[in-house]
Amino acid sequence: MRAIGIVLAGGNSKRMRELSNKRAIAAMPIAGNYRSIDFALSNMTNSHIQNVAVLTQYNSRSLHLHLSSSKWWDFGRKQGGLYVFTPTITAESSDWYRGTADALYQNLIFLKQS
Repeated sequence: MRAIGIVLAGGNSKRMRELSNKRAIAAMPIAGNYRSIDFALSNMTNSHIQNVAVLTQYNSRSLHLHLSSSKWWDFGRKQGGLYVFTPTITAESSDWYRGTADALYQNLIFLKQS
C-alpha cells in the first residue's frame, strides 16, 4: 500500500489563545511526556504509513524541536520518512498558509514526487 500521511499542524486557534501564545497547539503537552501531535503520528505508524508530512506554521519552534528529538515513531528514511514543512516565503509570495487547500498547494511538488 502506498500512502502519504499529512498532518496539518498550523498551530493557532482563537479558542485556545492563551495556550497557543507561545507554542503550536500540536506541541501542547498532554500527560507530561506526550504532545498532542504524538497521537496522530502514532496512528500513522500503527497504520504502516511510512511517508508523513507535517505542515507547520505559527509558533512552531517547540514543535520542530519535539519532532527532531523523537525517534520512537519509526519513520525510517529507507521506507519513507518524516518531513516537516513551513510556508514558503518567496519574492512572489510572502503569505502564510491561507487554509488547508493553500497549505497543500504550497507543498504540491512534494506530494507529486511522493
